Amino acid sequence: MEAQEQVAVVRRPVVTIETAGYMGLALLAAALRLYQLGAAPLSVHEAGEAMAAWRLVHPGLAPPTPASPLLFGVMAFLFAIANASDGAARLLPALVGSALVLTPALFRQWLGRGGALMAAAILALSPSMIYASRLASSEVLALFCGVVLVAALLAALRSEDGRWLYIGAVALGLGLVSGPLIYSTLAVGLFTGLVLWPMANEEARANALAAYANARNTPGLLARLGVTLAVTVFLGATALMAFPAGLGTAGDVLTTWIAGFAGTRWIAYPVQLLALYEPMALVLGIGGLLLMGVRARQRGVGAGPGSALWPRILGLGALAALVLMLLRRGGTPAEVLLVVYPLALLAGPLVADVLEGLRQTQQPLAAWGLAAALILIAAISAIYLGLYAEQVGLSVEQASPRLLLALLLPLMGLALVALTVTWERSLWRPAVAVLIGLLTLYTLGTGGGLAQLRPNDPREPWVQQPTSEQVRMLVSVLEEASRQRLGMANELPVTVQPTGDDVLAWYLRDFVNVTFTDRLGAQVTTPAVITVECEQPPALGGAYAGTDFVLRTRLLPERPNETDWIRWLVIRSGMLAQPDVRVVLWVQAPTSGQ
Repeated sequence: MEAQEQVAVVRRPVVTIETAGYMGLALLAAALRLYQLGAAPLSVHEAGEAMAAWRLVHPGLAPPTPASPLLFGVMAFLFAIANASDGAARLLPALVGSALVLTPALFRQWLGRGGALMAAAILALSPSMIYASRLASSEVLALFCGVVLVAALLAALRSEDGRWLYIGAVALGLGLVSGPLIYSTLAVGLFTGLVLWPMANEEARANALAAYANARNTPGLLARLGVTLAVTVFLGATALMAFPAGLGTAGDVLTTWIAGFAGTRWIAYPVQLLALYEPMALVLGIGGLLLMGVRARQRGVGAGPGSALWPRILGLGALAALVLMLLRRGGTPAEVLLVVYPLALLAGPLVADVLEGLRQTQQPLAAWGLAAALILIAAISAIYLGLYAEQVGLSVEQASPRLLLALLLPLMGLALVALTVTWERSLWRPAVAVLIGLLTLYTLGTGGGLAQLRPNDPREPWVQQPTSEQVRMLVSVLEEASRQRLGMANELPVTVQPTGDDVLAWYLRDFVNVTFTDRLGAQVTTPAVITVECEQPPALGGAYAGTDFVLRTRLLPERPNETDWIRWLVIRSGMLAQPDVRVVLWVQAPTSGQ
C-alpha cells in the first residue's frame, strides 16, 4: 500500500500545462485559418492551380499545367473524393499553416519552453501567416518543409539517431516539389551557415564535423538518403504517379524562382508588408534578439540553450530573407513568411521573460501605474491620429496640429518609460507588456480584417489580383437562365471569350456545354455568351441582351502617398478600388416555346 501511494504521488499528469498550451494554440490556429475558408472567390493565381487539378480529375480537358506539383496532387485527390470548391482548393495550405504554428516546439532547447510557446502564439496570430494559409498557393507548404528540414538537421547533429536524416530527406523532397519559396529557404540557410560558421566555438564545429564524418562512414547511409530524396521528389511531382508529366513541372519550380529576380515591383514593398501587417513580430523580434544576445553573453555557453550563436542565426536569417525578398521584385507577398518566422522565434523568449517578470515583480503598484499611464497615452494618440486621417483631405492646416500631437504623445510615453526605468530597472517589463498588449490588439484587428472582412480587397497590399464577388453573381444568373430554358442548372450552352486567366474556367467548370473561343461573330448563336467588355458590342448571331459584371478590381491610385496610407491605416479610406476587368453576359432572347 505504501509503495502504491508513493507511485501515485510522483506520477506526472498526462497533459502538462505546456501541452495544453500547444493544444489550445493549435485549435486557435485552425479556427483562424479554416473559418469561412471559401468565402472569398479564388484569385487569378489560385484559380490557375485549382483548374489544373480539376483537369487532372476530368480527363479530356486541356492538359494541366500546375505551378506547385505538391499542392496540385493533393488538390486533385481532394477533388476526386469530394466536391470541388473554393474551400477544398485551399484546404491543404490551411491545415499545413495550422501545423506550422506548432513547429517552434522543435526548437525548445534554444528558445526555452515558455519562449517556444510564445513564439507559437505569435505565429498563430500573425496576419501574414493566417492569410497565406487561407490561399491556394504553395508558400506555406514550402516554409513548413524548410522548417522541418532545419529541425531534422539540428536533431541529427545533437544525436546519432539516423532517423532524423531520413525525415530531413523527405522534407527536402517535398519542399522541392512544393514551390519556389523552398529555394529561398535553402539560400537563406546556406548563407547564414557560411557566415556564422567561423563564429561557432570549437566544440560546436567539432561536433558538426564529427556528425558529418559519421554519416559518410556509415555504410550505405548516403545512398539510402539519396534514394529517399529521389523517391519523394518523384512521387510528389507525379501526384503518386497519376501525372507522369509532373516531373517536368517540378523542374519549372526552380525556373520560376530564378525568374522572380526579374520583376518590377516597388522595391520597398516587403518593408511595407512588415510595417503594416507584422509590427508585433518585427518590434518584439528585434527586442528578443537584443535580450537573447545579452543573456547569451552573460551565460557564456557556446552550444547550450540561449547560446550566443542561436540569436545570431535567427537575426541573420531574418535579415537575409528580407534582403532576398527585396531583390526578388517578381516574387509573391507570401515570401514575407520567411522573414516573419525567425522574427517570431526571436520574439517568443522576450514575451515569456516579460510575463514571468511581471508575475514575480516586487513593485506591483508602480508597475501597474506605469502600464495605465502608457495605455492612456496610446489611446489619446490613436484618437488624434484618427482625427487627422479623417480631416486631412478637407483641411491640411487644421489636421496638422492633430498629427503633431499624435506623434508627440508616444514620445512622451517613451520619456516616461526612460525616467521610470532609470529610477527602477525592474519596471521595464510593464512598459514592454503594454507594448505587447497594444501590438496584439493591432494584430488581431489587422489579421481579422485581412482574412475575413477584406480578403479580396485590392486596397490591402497583401492582396494580389483579387477576383470580384460578382463572378458568383454571373454564375447564378447563368444557372437561373439554364433552369428556365432547359430545366437543369448546368446544361445551357455558353460561349466564352477568354480573359487571359482561368477564373471564368474555374467558376464555369460545372457547365457541360461551355466553349472558349476568341472568334466572336455571327457564327456564335449559343443562348449565352460571355465577352470581355469593350466600347463596341460584338456582332453575335441573334438578338442578345447584355449585363456587365466586374471580374477583377485594382487599386486607385496605384502608388498611394503617405497621406493616403495614414487614412487607410486608421479609418480604411483614402484609396479606391476600381474595376480592372469587366465581362458582359449576353443572353439570347428566348424563341417561342422556350
